[in-house]
Amino acid sequence: MYSIGQVSEITGISTQTLRAWEKRYEIISPRRTKSGYRLYSKEQIDELNWLTYQMNLHGITISQAIELRKVMQQPESEQHIPVTFMELPAIESACQEIIQSMHKLLVELRIQELTKKIETTLQTYGDDIFFYQIIIPFMKQVGTCWQNGELTVCHEHLLSQLVMQKLYTTFSLYPTSLEQPKVLTYCAETEQHQIGLLLFSLFLRKRGIYVIDLGGNTPHTEVDHFLHLHQIDWICVSIQRVEQAPVVLNLIEKWIKEYPHLQAVIGGSGTTQLWLEPDKVEYLRTKGVHLLTEDPVNWQEWYQQQFIQSKE
Repeated sequence: MYSIGQVSEITGISTQTLRAWEKRYEIISPRRTKSGYRLYSKEQIDELNWLTYQMNLHGITISQAIELRKVMQQPESEQHIPVTFMELPAIESACQEIIQSMHKLLVELRIQELTKKIETTLQTYGDDIFFYQIIIPFMKQVGTCWQNGELTVCHEHLLSQLVMQKLYTTFSLYPTSLEQPKVLTYCAETEQHQIGLLLFSLFLRKRGIYVIDLGGNTPHTEVDHFLHLHQIDWICVSIQRVEQAPVVLNLIEKWIKEYPHLQAVIGGSGTTQLWLEPDKVEYLRTKGVHLLTEDPVNWQEWYQQQFIQSKE
């Protein structure tokens, strides 16, 4: 049996959210000790993981994931698409409206209103939908407008700063402990684009992992010295330029030889060439080097394999 704190660590769902879901949706009713403490079974943890997986995969709310679960549990002949799940296009439509509203505020430099819009949208939709279905598409749209000459790089940088501030604020809301695995995250030397890495860091932090974020343009020599001083379990590097991949791979293989307990994750658009060589990807994995895409579903699969199944 597992305590609510342990379940929060395993699933990445905060203890406050677990209590709220139990009360509001009457799902996952844990046993209670004589003192009133909650105790969860392995099956209940699997159920919670399934629900959050569907939320991340489809960009749906917890109530929609629960409705989908009820349908899946019915005999096949009785299954029908629940009304709430059919409302998914409505969520997508709402996200598009929010993106256009934010775009207008950015173009007109109504920064205070844009900041308020970001805050209220995050509170309304939660961080998964906010970051993955609103902010990422919005930033891609702004990047396209910049390439077409409709906006300047200053607009893009301004938006990036607002998003990073919100990411750091959200990051601090999730507690962690020194007893958890220590994961070092950073952007490779000369690399400045941090938002993808911050999203991955937030993904880990929500699951209780002790994340040490070094930010962008981190010199490799300094990382080498840092690893010598501190016990780090995982190192996660984001690279955007293809030519950085061989440099980073050589360094990581060197560090893993020096620190046998160390494992690594590499991600970012600079890894595209590596994905064209599946044999090499598999070889790297056997050496403790894992390649991840920008898809949070891929992150969840990796997390399950490395942090949950490895404990069982």
